[in-house]
Amino acid sequence: MADKGPPLTPEITSYFRAIAKSLEEVPDDEKVMLVQNVHSEIAGKEYRLSVNKNCSQILESILQLSPPLSLRHFLSRVNDLSYELSFDRNGSHVLQAIFKRMPMILIKEHEDGTVDEVEEEEDGTQTPSLTHVFINLCKQLTQGGWLDLIYDTFGSHIVRDIVAISGGWVTLPTKEAKEEKASDEAGDSKEKVVKKRNTSEIQLEFQHLGPLSQITPSILNEILRQTSADLSAMLLHASAAPVVQLLVEALSKRPTSFTDMENLITRLLLWKPNADGSFSPSPESATHVKTLLTSSVTITI
Repeated sequence: MADKGPPLTPEITSYFRAIAKSLEEVPDDEKVMLVQNVHSEIAGKEYRLSVNKNCSQILESILQLSPPLSLRHFLSRVNDLSYELSFDRNGSHVLQAIFKRMPMILIKEHEDGTVDEVEEEEDGTQTPSLTHVFINLCKQLTQGGWLDLIYDTFGSHIVRDIVAISGGWVTLPTKEAKEEKASDEAGDSKEKVVKKRNTSEIQLEFQHLGPLSQITPSILNEILRQTSADLSAMLLHASAAPVVQLLVEALSKRPTSFTDMENLITRLLLWKPNADGSFSPSPESATHVKTLLTSSVTITI
């Protein structure tokens, strides 16, 4: 059983409250050093802090300011417990805070050619790049099973983030949008701010990373192993339906994934495979489609 670390002491929770106050008060150029010191103090306590309601919120703020190496260490230390964290209200939010930082860091690792580099610590511990730390985390979740996560209120959000990242596409603010936000904050009206907050989708090229490119197919295969009745219920499930929608979108953005997308859609509509590889609608597929068209859960899929 993975080590969850010692229970949090009053000293640790008080320390975190003090850190939260310091982050509000210290100049920006001092926050990086402060955050790095925090990571040194919490080593071995990452899981306990992540599932603690009050500390996890402060931890999210810390992770937003953390350098890439600290994120690599953090994820590596909670890797064996990542499946449990994904089901926890607080722990899942901590993982999502890291996932929000991940796309730009993965892009930089790819552009700098540091994907396969390893950081060696003084004690001999080796920490791989964030790309490979992410792959290791997904392997851990694969062992636990994607379906339980997909149907879970908090776990489904983790799967959605993973599908977006591993599928190689993310939505980020454009450079122009960032510049316009700065001018907005200088005095433009609120209405103008809303109009200017545009985003741009960028495509990450992960074809050279076999393990990363196989994450989305592993999720897809587990979905397709369900019975027709389970697939029917999945599209009417409040947590599972958005995952399926995002999966279809991710597959549609890669021409090489067209067959996978076609198989997923036909199975979700309860069509049955023929011996020649084609599909035919089953007797219940028409009723199923009518149900989907009138459901508030699946209307956007």
